[in-house]
Amino acid sequence: MGRPSDSRSLVLRADPELRLAPNLEQAGPSNLVHIDGKGEVRSPARYRALTALTYGITGAAAVAATVMYTEAFGPLGTVVGLLFVGTFGMGLARGRRMNLAAMLIQENRLDEAETLCRATLAGQIVPRRLRAAAHQNLSAIAARRGDFEPALSELRRAIQLRHSPFRRSVYLEVLAYVEIGLLVNLGRVGEARARLDSRGAVPDGNYLRVQHWTAELFVQFAEGRLEIDDDELWLRSQAALRITGAAQLLALCAWAFAQRGDEEMRRHLIEQAVERADPQVAIRLPTLWHWVSGTS
Repeated sequence: MGRPSDSRSLVLRADPELRLAPNLEQAGPSNLVHIDGKGEVRSPARYRALTALTYGITGAAAVAATVMYTEAFGPLGTVVGLLFVGTFGMGLARGRRMNLAAMLIQENRLDEAETLCRATLAGQIVPRRLRAAAHQNLSAIAARRGDFEPALSELRRAIQLRHSPFRRSVYLEVLAYVEIGLLVNLGRVGEARARLDSRGAVPDGNYLRVQHWTAELFVQFAEGRLEIDDDELWLRSQAALRITGAAQLLALCAWAFAQRGDEEMRRHLIEQAVERADPQVAIRLPTLWHWVSGTS
């Protein structure tokens, strides 16, 4: 007789592929998006071109440093130059590890993603941007598990690491809206309102604009008070209907139409929100989805 299989044996799963949405409208729950410095969604081709350019320039600089140190200091200089090359290679590997973690999160393979993030944070001389990415990923993992307090703590570590006195970071803009959502989930609505009010005007970039709309309505939902007018509500609902992955904004617009007493639009938007939602939505947005479930 053959040896019985062990049901506890490890099942190896292939790494997910990077799936960048071609535009904001086609960004579904399993897609990532590439945004520019203004918060506008840009094409995957642009992302690939920028990545290749960055790797090329940094790699060329590492090689040039090796040659320069070798010519100046001989064999000892070669060793120093090779350290630059090794550091460059290590940085590439760590960066790819964080990209992989983000893709694993999109597929809800949370344990695998968490292992990669913890390994990055346990490394030696890890750049701030990679530590920030690791904490940002850990925040997303905790939020998908419904652990909003740890998610907020990890997110604020990422925000602290992203801060720079020399340049504005679009990542900070994105994280600010994530923070508002986490505060609402924790019932800290007054704090969420203060964070939202500090954001100022609605951003120009289409991705950041949708994040602002969503955060603003989420705070109003938690406060139980709709503040936008009919024209603005119509604009947001029509924009949400064009976006594959806008389940949260659709649900919030449905709530807003319910506040207005428009039963037809409420029902239509609820149907669309449920159809487009990912399987973890009730965990990530418990109060909002409780309302959706009670009215659908």
